[in-house]
Amino acid sequence: MANSTESMLLFESLGFERCGVRKQWCKTASGFMDQVEYQYIDKKK
Repeated sequence: MANSTESMLLFESLGFERCGVRKQWCKTASGFMDQVEYQYIDKKK
């Protein structure tokens, strides 16, 4: 989720790259939230 700063920092520290955002993707009690997508590309290969 776009508000999960700790999770986003963890993914980025492990080499994942932000590759997309799904706008207003998840419904919560307070409205809709964006879904942030990450991918890992092994640059060693």
